[in-house]
Amino acid sequence: MTDSTKLIAIFQALLTQLEQTISRMPQHLMAEDGRAESLGNQIQSHQTQLARIKNVLRKHQDHERRKRELETQNRKNNPKH
Repeated sequence: MTDSTKLIAIFQALLTQLEQTISRMPQHLMAEDGRAESLGNQIQSHQTQLARIKNVLRKHQDHERRKRELETQNRKNNPKH
């Protein structure tokens, strides 16, 4: 697991904990000024951004893996004389 992957997992866990904390807060306190909805929207926005980052990281890792595979294949196909 790379450092980037670890950071993404940590942020996902934190966002999940925030979501759970908000859902456990007394509704009469949170409903009065709309804080729960606002916080929920912010968390959802962060989760969306995190999903995008995770997708970019996966694509980058796939690209790097394919690049290494091609380099290995090229070395096998073109031995030095």
